[in-house]
Formats: sequence, structure tokens, C-alpha cells
Amino acid sequence: MKLKDNFVQAAKELMGTTEEQEKKELGTMEQRSKDKLDERVAALQTLLNGKSATAGATILGDGAVFTGNLEAAGPVELRGIFTGNIVSKEEIKLSGSLIGDVTGASIQISDCRLKGNVTAQKDVRIDAGSVIIGNINADSVALNGKVRGDLNVRRALVLESHATLLGNAGAATISIQEGAVFQGEMKSASADLTAMFSGEEGQ
Repeated sequence: MKLKDNFVQAAKELMGTTEEQEKKELGTMEQRSKDKLDERVAALQTLLNGKSATAGATILGDGAVFTGNLEAAGPVELRGIFTGNIVSKEEIKLSGSLIGDVTGASIQISDCRLKGNVTAQKDVRIDAGSVIIGNINADSVALNGKVRGDLNVRRALVLESHATLLGNAGAATISIQEGAVFQGEMKSASADLTAMFSGEEGQ
């Protein structure tokens, strides 16, 4: 028996493996197996929900009801009923119902009823099935739903074919597609128009 143990030990030394290395390799294999299992569970949950979830997102799923304020460092997905303010440093995806203000890096609003103000550092996208009662402040806005409120857009505002806007809008550039409905005052601040005509006043 001792001879056998010595032979095994000698073989390990020749192959350059130690018990510590074997344990490390075994631990790595177990971790890989666990990671694959976690991936399969996540994929299954996504299939069962019928909707893809953003990795690492704070999610309020279908049928959930929440009252209170939410602050998140990562992405947020709302598909339930939420009463309160939502703040995130990353993307926010909204569907369902929300009463409260929303602030995020970029905001996608899809089939959502929202009563509150929307503020985005980047872009806001509102689809044809959404209704918003409140003001919107963003770098750019693509509106294809209904909004009753004022739009303050730093760059581009696009009113798509199903858009309805009841309120004032200001943007650097404004595009209105056929079929869009607008009632209010609209200002484009892409250039100083007064300066363009300053030399013409004497003629």
C-alpha cells in the first residue's frame, strides 16, 4: 500500500500537480457548472415571463403593485402599478401604470399610463400606446403616443405619425410627420433667427 501511495505521489510530482492545484481545478469546474445552471435558470425565467429582462435591472413585474419612491444605480423596468417617484442613473423602461415623476439616463415608455414629469439626461422614446400627463425634459424626444404637457428638448424633437401633443414644445430641431396632432406653441432654437435678418431691416 505504501508503495502504491509513493507511486501516486511520484506521478503527481512528475506531472507537476499538487493537492492544492487539484482542489483549485475542482473548485473552478464546480463554479463553471454553477454559472451554467444560473444561465439556464435565467433563460427559463425569461421564457416563462414572456418578456426579456435587462441584466441586473430592478424589475416590478406584471400585476405587481408598489407605493413609495425608488432610487436605483442600475436599470429599472416597470411593468406593474407604481405610485411614487423613480430615479435611476441608467435606462428606465416603463409599461403599466405610474403616478409620479421619473428621472433617468434614458427612458423608454411603452403601453404606459403616466401622470407625472419625465426627465432624461439623454433620450425619451414614447410609443403609440402610451398616454402621459406631465412635462418632459430631455436631450431628444421621439413621440408617437399622447402627451398633455410641455416638452423642453435640448436637441431633436420628432412627432411621429400617431403622436398627439397638447402643450408647448421647444427644441433645437423639430420634425412633424404626417398624421401627428399638435396644439400649443412651438419654438425651434437651432439658430438665432433675429440675427439672420438684422441686416435686412434697413431695406
